[in-house]
Amino acid sequence: MTQTFRFLLFLFLLSSEIVNAQSLLIGSVLDKEDNTAMIGVNIKVTSFRDSTRTMGGITDNSGNFSIKIPPRGRYNVVFKYIGYDAFTTQISVEGEEVNLGKVLLTQNANNLKTAIVEGKITPVTQKNDTTEFNARAFKVNSDASAEDLIKKMPGMTQENGTIKSQGEEVKKVLVDGREFFGDDASLALKSLPAEVVDKIQVFDRMSDQSRFTGFDDGNSQKTINILTKPGMSNGQFGKIYAGYGTDNKYESGLNLNYFKGTRRLSLLGMSNNVNQQNFSSQDLLGVFGNSGQRRGGRLGGQGGGQSADPSNFLIGQQSGINKTTSSGINYSDIWGKKVAINASYFFNYADNVYKNDLSRQYFVGDGESQTYDEITDNNTKNLNHRFAFRMEYTIDSSNSLIFNPKFNLQNAKLDNLLLGATAVAGVNISQNITKNNSDNQAMSGSSMLLWMHKMKKEGRTISFQVNNDLSVSNNDAYLNSLNTFRNQTQLINQNGETQNQGLTNGLNISYTEPLGKKTQLQISYAPSVNNNNSNKNTYNYDSATAKYY
Repeated sequence: MTQTFRFLLFLFLLSSEIVNAQSLLIGSVLDKEDNTAMIGVNIKVTSFRDSTRTMGGITDNSGNFSIKIPPRGRYNVVFKYIGYDAFTTQISVEGEEVNLGKVLLTQNANNLKTAIVEGKITPVTQKNDTTEFNARAFKVNSDASAEDLIKKMPGMTQENGTIKSQGEEVKKVLVDGREFFGDDASLALKSLPAEVVDKIQVFDRMSDQSRFTGFDDGNSQKTINILTKPGMSNGQFGKIYAGYGTDNKYESGLNLNYFKGTRRLSLLGMSNNVNQQNFSSQDLLGVFGNSGQRRGGRLGGQGGGQSADPSNFLIGQQSGINKTTSSGINYSDIWGKKVAINASYFFNYADNVYKNDLSRQYFVGDGESQTYDEITDNNTKNLNHRFAFRMEYTIDSSNSLIFNPKFNLQNAKLDNLLLGATAVAGVNISQNITKNNSDNQAMSGSSMLLWMHKMKKEGRTISFQVNNDLSVSNNDAYLNSLNTFRNQTQLINQNGETQNQGLTNGLNISYTEPLGKKTQLQISYAPSVNNNNSNKNTYNYDSATAKYY
């Protein structure tokens, strides 16, 4: 048993290492004639096994490049630059780093002659620390969303419902530099049609405090800024769709946008029973505080054949048949010249049914065998409400205020039935009937208040930030299990109650002082107080009183 456990642990650690590992493709690009560094050379990496799997990047101001690629496989690498012959090479990736050294590009003499010039759209450009994609260089269907468009761009991927750039998760989406649907990047991208997008900018956005002081505190977030096409600041656009098929399968939804000057209103919704899910990790955060196993014997076991990790309820991760209904609204405006606001609300409901039949046969030698049969029937219902608000108030040229509260409310009901039997030579030696029921409720809220002040001396600033975070979760679970082994019977009938509460209050005072044209000093004081309480009680059923004690 111990050896088996060690072997499984080894495989788990090995697979984790493989999943998380990434290799780097590095090198530099030079002009073959004068050996000077070439800036802005487009690099495209394509997998031999799957031509749709592409990565890419461009060279920096020193002609260097560094592209994250999967740790195993063969790839085709193409270097392109206007006025130069394309250079193609093949690589085999087996380690953490592939160094191509110096790549030399040769000027194309034909391009130097006087001729008819055909302009081509440059798909990617680098502007300081911002990578900018031209939407016109990527072809999508007429009904595509901004999310569909982004997945066509080199280095941009979607994994488990999250958008990633060069392997790093995109935390926030802006539209023309303004907040859109709070911190839900995927929801923001779903709500905008691709036809209104002009450019996609990807960069590391510093925190509010850092952008004000100019001093990077290391709390940057990978951010996408969608630049809309000229003329789109005033108009109405969107789509409504519905479909019905065999076996009573249906899918419907809407996506409507109203833009008028600085005022922007977006509404979206969907309802289906074809396993199209629309969760964010925030929709289930805190609900599954009690992890449970699919097989019986524990309180709080949850259905769906999954663990209690909220990420298992992201797009495409929940097994079984899912019915989903969700809707969201986002409002953004600038009041006067001093107040910018953004408010969003999101609702999500999902009903998951998961059934599974399992049959295994073990051969123990001498013609003997052992069989194990199992039937599971699970149902999970999840309900979520999420609200976010952000206000930026420019008091005057020296003072500004930001207020950013968020609130989440979640409820999940889980029902899990398991029937299992073990037999030797056709004779049952053990049976198990386990039923888990649980009602999970969770609430979380946070607020951030930031006041920033610029003093007369350029670069001298002071800011005060107050953070508050509250989380409360309650779980009421019932376990009823009947286990029979040969002539022995064990009955477990229990009720478990779990309450968790956490409160964090924090303060961040930051002062910056310029010490020269290129040097700046920052002094910060950031105390915080954490208060966490957890209470878990388990009660056994008393048949005499029909109560749990």
